[in-house]
Amino acid sequence: MDKSMINYSVNVLLLIAFGLAGLTGVFKFLTVNGLVPHVKFMPFFLINTVHDWSGVIMTLLVLVHIVLNWNFMAAMTKKLFRRGEK
Repeated sequence: MDKSMINYSVNVLLLIAFGLAGLTGVFKFLTVNGLVPHVKFMPFFLINTVHDWSGVIMTLLVLVHIVLNWNFMAAMTKKLFRRGEK
């Protein structure tokens, strides 16, 4: 598998993990703050589990994403600082 396909796969998985963490975070916020009595279609412990694990997976994927794009980030940072010197 080439680097662009790995990058694409990481980005898609990152989007899914972000969506799950965000959605379950909203459910937790609404339930804990009493804005809704409970979420009927999913038990609270399952919302917590999905939220926690999607957050862990998202963190790991962000680290992989940074490693895969490190050279690009370093080159752009150098380029930005060189522009400031002129």
